[in-house]
Amino acid sequence: MKEIFLSKNLNFLRTSNNLKQYEIQEKLGIKRNTWSNWENRKSDPSIEHIFQIADFFGVDVGSLLSRDLTSYNTQPLEHNYANRKVEMDGEPYQKKCTQCVQKEEIIDAQRITISALQGQAAALQKVVQQFQNSEDKKPPTL
Repeated sequence: MKEIFLSKNLNFLRTSNNLKQYEIQEKLGIKRNTWSNWENRKSDPSIEHIFQIADFFGVDVGSLLSRDLTSYNTQPLEHNYANRKVEMDGEPYQKKCTQCVQKEEIIDAQRITISALQGQAAALQKVVQQFQNSEDKKPPTL
């Protein structure tokens, strides 16, 4: 059976980002004593909290649970979320990392491009239908 490294990783991620347990409460809304219980293996976080923590520290859930992050050359990630306040109910973050903003801008540009292409495809489809329905079968001018 594979070892679970969650409690060890919680402590490592918090301390490597120079955070105190009370700061976790401020940033994530997780009570200090609850976090302490998780770090000391007295209880386990809910799956929602596991995803929130993984997002906050910029690690994937699988690594958070099943890899000893202390054995990797892990440094606090520049694009991690530890400098932001994260809300469980989906409220916006206080501060977004540069890489995250750049990714969002790229995604927005891609959405605009897709929308424009869909509009062009619809217009072209109309032209093709008009040509197919016309009696003289002359190619339409665009």
